[in-house]
Amino acid sequence: MTKVPGKMLIKISSIVLAILGLVGLAGTLGVTLFSGSMNVANPGLLHTIEAYIFPILCIVAGVLGFFWCNNPSKGKLVMIVGVILVIAAIIFTVMGIMQQGFSVSMILFDVLDIVVAGIYTLGGKKNADAK
Repeated sequence: MTKVPGKMLIKISSIVLAILGLVGLAGTLGVTLFSGSMNVANPGLLHTIEAYIFPILCIVAGVLGFFWCNNPSKGKLVMIVGVILVIAAIIFTVMGIMQQGFSVSMILFDVLDIVVAGIYTLGGKKNADAK
């Protein structure tokens, strides 16, 4: 059996990503349902993408990473998904700061997104190198 060096990094970060995605999506859906509108204060397209697409991407990446963590041949794909998550998290963090200013909770969640996506990416790199 081949040793898979990034297995635990991917598995743990996948679980955390899926949880963060579920929490983010639940919060967004809660605000949408309680406001009675999909267009809460006209947030714009980029905010809508951040609010709905990014949590779904985190959930999908978490599920895929969890199932692919034992497979070194999927390491490069995990790494690519991780890089996409890191870039998206950085972009949405900057957007949030520009639109809303600094908020401790926003910054903490955004930094957590970036760090966890970085660990996910590192696990993918380790698996890709083990091939």
